[in-house]
Amino acid sequence: MLNLIKWTIRLFLIVMIIFGIGYVYFVYIDKGAVLSEAQIEIKNSLGRPEHFVITYLPKGSETGSEFIRQEVWYYPSQKQKASFLAGRLTDIAELEIPDSASYEATLLNPEDFDVYTSLKQVESLVGRDKLAPLELPGFHGDGIATYGSLGAVFVFENGYLTYIETFN
Repeated sequence: MLNLIKWTIRLFLIVMIIFGIGYVYFVYIDKGAVLSEAQIEIKNSLGRPEHFVITYLPKGSETGSEFIRQEVWYYPSQKQKASFLAGRLTDIAELEIPDSASYEATLLNPEDFDVYTSLKQVESLVGRDKLAPLELPGFHGDGIATYGSLGAVFVFENGYLTYIETFN
């Protein structure tokens, strides 16, 4: 009986250590996506994107399938947009925006999100009370869940965050 109690205590301590390490990793180490050098250069020259779209595209390979991150960063105030594929700059183009148009920049950052970002993490970024389920054309089906907040849409496919779009 005494051995059973000792083993139970040891098992409990091991589980607590594992949970502690996981907590530290997800709260202090894993901060979402890492910006590439090209993205850092664009951010240094144009500033934080005023709006952005992130899409994770499936890519098959010999070892199986994986997701490739495609991003477009919009700078309406500067009439510019920058496109990236897997962190590499693929295009910088002018935006055709009327001079009379006004846009509020998003408070969200592209690096706050990756394909593994959970709904709880999205809730903590935008506010739980500001996030609601949506039904958008083309974004429905088995395993697909769409959520909207003031200024952003998030699409989860089988638990993976595969699409984010900010707007205002």
